[in-house]
Amino acid sequence: MNEEVVRPNKVSNIFKRVYQVIIWIIVAILFTLIIAFGYSAFIKKDKVPNIFGYSFLTIATGSMSDALEIGDMIIIKDTVDYKVNDIITFLPDGASVTTTHRIVRIEGDKIYTKGDANDSEDGYIYSNQIVGEVVQVIPRFGLFVEWTKTPTGITFVVLTFLLIGFAVYVIKKQ
Repeated sequence: MNEEVVRPNKVSNIFKRVYQVIIWIIVAILFTLIIAFGYSAFIKKDKVPNIFGYSFLTIATGSMSDALEIGDMIIIKDTVDYKVNDIITFLPDGASVTTTHRIVRIEGDKIYTKGDANDSEDGYIYSNQIVGEVVQVIPRFGLFVEWTKTPTGITFVVLTFLLIGFAVYVIKKQ
């Protein structure tokens, strides 16, 4: 019988190689996302930076309660076709903070919005004030994202990356 026996060392090398490829793919994706975000924020100077047309925002108020809760992360996409009942994010005239509300009616070029939990409409906006339509909601994830912007959160993120780097170093030495 002429069977080849797979030695543990050979299997270990295969796993190390697969691990390295996965790490490089993750690094390449993160690098691409950082470049895309930087381009949007600093070169194009978008009011709401995006990554390949998608923006990530955290809901800060309860004006859309039931549909969107405080701390939810929303993913918005800039589209060209808005209709009644779409939940959109827009930048009101003279404001530096976005608002996310539902379109309740459209009259000509005027778009009227209202928060689901509000009693009255917001007034009207124009389509050029719309940042995008909500395409995905990630419940409560915005709380984590906002926490990572605090001193404690920043420390946690830095320590996590240092521990991962140390683990990679130890694995490579073996």
